[in-house]
Amino acid sequence: MPTPCCAFRISDLRPCANTAREGSDVCHAHRAFYNKASWLNRFASLNSPLLLTGLVFGENTMLARIEHVVEYSLKEGKIVLTKKDVAALPSPTFDTWVRNRPPFVTLVDLYTVMVRTGKVDPRWNRNLLQLSLATYAKMYAWEMRDMLPNFETRIGPFLRYPGEKPHELVMVLLVIQRAFLQARHMRAAERRHIPDIMSRQLAEECFKTESVKRTALYSTEEWMRILQKKASAVHNYNVEPSVKAILTDVLSKHRTDAKKEIRLGMDPLKRDLIEATWHPSRFEAWCLDEDEKKENSAMFA
Repeated sequence: MPTPCCAFRISDLRPCANTAREGSDVCHAHRAFYNKASWLNRFASLNSPLLLTGLVFGENTMLARIEHVVEYSLKEGKIVLTKKDVAALPSPTFDTWVRNRPPFVTLVDLYTVMVRTGKVDPRWNRNLLQLSLATYAKMYAWEMRDMLPNFETRIGPFLRYPGEKPHELVMVLLVIQRAFLQARHMRAAERRHIPDIMSRQLAEECFKTESVKRTALYSTEEWMRILQKKASAVHNYNVEPSVKAILTDVLSKHRTDAKKEIRLGMDPLKRDLIEATWHPSRFEAWCLDEDEKKENSAMFA
């Protein structure tokens, strides 16, 4: 039975309708579609018309098809990116964002999709990791509070990646957001409450993610140590007392919730253990001393 070509038409990125060549999974016309150099030039070049520039769009749009092709290529192993490949992806330095002069075009959206596939470690390109967090932090503005970007879409892939430390990423995200909010609102006295409102909202959003929920059990001291460490590293930012108070409050609430979940999860195990340990077959071995055991043996011999 003929095998359909698994490539996509370059013109509109819809599935190819041709039959694959013998011994291959692509047709003759698309024989170089999954060549790594060509693929990177097509989807990971800042000047490419097929660069992904958004993550929220209708499923029949060209951007949705670009996202699908990128995801399919990596998940199905058609393209295997190494640490060296990912580190070489073009990315402006984080200082560019700190100076509040971000470039108009970046690979942030593409990188988010790459990480989401589970085939690209977010730490392979630290610049793009920080820029992905900074992009979301900048969008998380008071003026956009009624249409904030989807947290799960933009930040979820980074928090869920195996080996990544979600609580450290949360601290980086909060520090970046706070720095941007301060620059935007602290000049006007009547708007100085805004950073605290948005910081609390973002912290609550972070703790909805399963991987972050588990870290609520870490001590408050550990969280504060990481907060200070990331503040110094990311933005040379001095953590205000209000930020520490917000984090402590949010942690306390979610730590209580996490403990409740653990207790609920252990209840069935407790019942099983009680039934097993107090089973009649264990009575003699566990409840009688040696003299009583000998007496029993003599009585029922």
